Amino acid sequence: MVRLVTLLAATASLLGTAQACWEQCGGIGFTGSTSCTGGCVCTYMNDWFSQCVPASSATSTTTTTTKPTTSSSKTTTTTSKSSTTTKSSTTTTKSSTTTTKSSTTSTTTKTSSSSTSKSSTTTSTAVPTATPKYWFSFGDSYTATTFDITSTKPNDANVFGNPPYPGYTACGFVTNWIDEMIVSFNESHLYAYNFAYGGATIDANIVAPYTSTVLSMTDQMNQFLTNVAPHPSYAPWTSANSIFSFFIGINDVSGTWWKDWGNWTAYTGTLMDAYFALVQKAYDAGARNFLFVNVPCVERSPYALSLGTADEVTIPLKTAIDGYNAELIKRVNAFKAANSG
Repeated sequence: MVRLVTLLAATASLLGTAQACWEQCGGIGFTGSTSCTGGCVCTYMNDWFSQCVPASSATSTTTTTTKPTTSSSKTTTTTSKSSTTTKSSTTTTKSSTTTTKSSTTSTTTKTSSSSTSKSSTTTSTAVPTATPKYWFSFGDSYTATTFDITSTKPNDANVFGNPPYPGYTACGFVTNWIDEMIVSFNESHLYAYNFAYGGATIDANIVAPYTSTVLSMTDQMNQFLTNVAPHPSYAPWTSANSIFSFFIGINDVSGTWWKDWGNWTAYTGTLMDAYFALVQKAYDAGARNFLFVNVPCVERSPYALSLGTADEVTIPLKTAIDGYNAELIKRVNAFKAANSG
C-alpha cells in the first residue's frame, strides 16, 4: 500500500539526553546532546555537523617498528599514549557546540645496535557504515538548500551532498525544516537529494516564477527522473528505503490570489492536475512513501499584513490558501486510492 503522510502545521520536540546512532551530536548552532547511545561515538564531520556513528566504524591504525641487534647496550620502551582534544565552536547568535577527537595509541621499542636492518609493518582496518536510506524532496524556498545534482552527491561527511551543511536556505546559511528533519529529528542513516528551488511554482507554464532561471517543480522532477530514477551506483535507492516529499504552492497561491481568475476552484484544479501528474511520475519510477506539506498561513506574515487591510488582503488570501489545501487533501486521497504497492 502507498504510504502517505500529510503534514499540517506540525512542530516536533526531541526527547532524551543522548543521541541515537546516526543522529547529529554537534556542529555550529547545534543545541542538543553531544553524547551518543547504543555503542556509538560522536564523530566530527565538519564545523557544521558531527554525527553519532557506531564505534566499530572508526578506522584503527597500528604501526610497529623494530630494529634487530647483535649486541645490546640500551633499551628504551615508550608506552602507548592517547590524547583527547575538545574543540568548541561558537556563533554570535546560537549556543556553542562541542566535538571530540581522540588520537590513536602506538607502542615503539628501540634497541641500540650495530645492525642496520629495519622492518616496519602498518595495518589499517575500517568497518563499512550501514546502508543509507534516501529522501527525495521537491519544493520552493521553504525547502531549498541550493543543492546541485551535478556536484558532490550526498555522503557520510555531508548527507545533503552540497553545498556544505546546512546549505544556503531562504534565511542564509542557517537550517530550514528539512535540515532539521534529516539531521536533528532523525534516527536513521539518511541521504537527502533536495531538488527544491527558491521561488519555484508547480509549473512555469501555469504560474511563471519571478525569473525564468527558477526551476519549477516540473523541472525538479525532470532532474530526478534523468539523474536518480535509474538507480545509479551513487544512489541505489529502492521503493522500501526511500521517501518523496512535496512542499509546493506558496508561490502559486500568494503570487496570484489577487488576480481576477474568475473561478478560483477551477484554477486550483488546474494546479493540482499538474502537481499530481508529477507525483504520478515519481510513483511510476518506484516511489511508494510520500510526504505532502500544505501551504502555511502566509496571510498572517508581516509582508502580507503590510499590503492592505483584512478585507483587501488577509481574508481573500486566506480563502485562496484554504481552497488550495482542501483540494490537496482530496487529491492525496484520490492518488492513494488509484495506486497500490
